[in-house]
Amino acid sequence: MRVTIKYLSLLISAISLGVDGSQLLRGSRRRLQDDVFNVAIYHEPSQKSRRVQSTTNSLHLHNDYVAACSTYLTSPEVTEDGIISQHEFVDFLLNQCHFEEICPKKMKLNFEKLDVNVQMKFIRGICYQEDFVDRSRCIYGLHEMWLDENMFGFRTGEDDDTQSLVQNMCSEIYPDIGQLGLTRTAGK
Repeated sequence: MRVTIKYLSLLISAISLGVDGSQLLRGSRRRLQDDVFNVAIYHEPSQKSRRVQSTTNSLHLHNDYVAACSTYLTSPEVTEDGIISQHEFVDFLLNQCHFEEICPKKMKLNFEKLDVNVQMKFIRGICYQEDFVDRSRCIYGLHEMWLDENMFGFRTGEDDDTQSLVQNMCSEIYPDIGQLGLTRTAGK
């Protein structure tokens, strides 16, 4: 895999300063998707607590979101090709946003334009391994899949835990999606 000198020095600086992935790439809309895969290997997605009201209503909204997300992404229509791709994840985000009447009907969305933390949490939801070498292999495999097919995602049928992995990813991403204004985190 080719990594530019500029990126490598940025990555080394970030590691030495203890910067998380969202800080590393924030504001860099012209970044290559390759960078997100590289950063996902070395950095944990930001776990900063997002300001989501902790009320019974917000917990209910969180649970509804996670249920809708995991149900959609593990539905037979999505999984019939053996993969839950980043494109299908974005389709869910857009459909949910339209369903909640938050987004304009003509709004378009693609994975590469999502917040880097959301991208990293999707990638790390797939490549959840604690062991660095195993996680790196998994992420490199996703990157190769993306280069070959312009698509990557959860492989269905390979892991009995796909349902729980997707559910965990949906739960982890919820505060970030709420922060981006793509779902409700409080009442109407």
